[in-house]
Amino acid sequence: MLIVCLPVVSLLESEAYFRDISIHVNHGEGLPPITTDPTKLQQVFFDILDESIDMLGKAGLIDVDTSYAVDSNELLITISRTSSPSSPTKPEESIDEQNAIAALHTKSTKMISATYSSVRKLGGRITVTESAEGRTTFTISVPGSTPSQSALE
Repeated sequence: MLIVCLPVVSLLESEAYFRDISIHVNHGEGLPPITTDPTKLQQVFFDILDESIDMLGKAGLIDVDTSYAVDSNELLITISRTSSPSSPTKPEESIDEQNAIAALHTKSTKMISATYSSVRKLGGRITVTESAEGRTTFTISVPGSTPSQSALE
């Protein structure tokens, strides 16, 4: 997972730096291998991080966390950003996939639609929530590998 996340963060760090936006990455311990298309997953990370930088404009924080949900055998990637003042969601309101495009305020709805489509094709899902504390959080869930798949790697 580290191999998928870090190149994307590295690509966007200079843009974030010039806008006074910090990107913090925290990788969970003992993450299992995943059997997915790393290129598609990198594109998903890029799209969400790039949009988050654009939404923050200047001076903000983006947290990227990875963890593993043992009970559902899913790798969870959360990308959280400080809230935009013009966010259309109410605190604690959950946004489904159809409404996520509007919540992002994006100029490129085709790109966001492609992001959701890519994650679905990988067998995963994305949820978007906004907290009362003013943070928008994207949670990407992708299936972990099964023991038989891990043995093949």
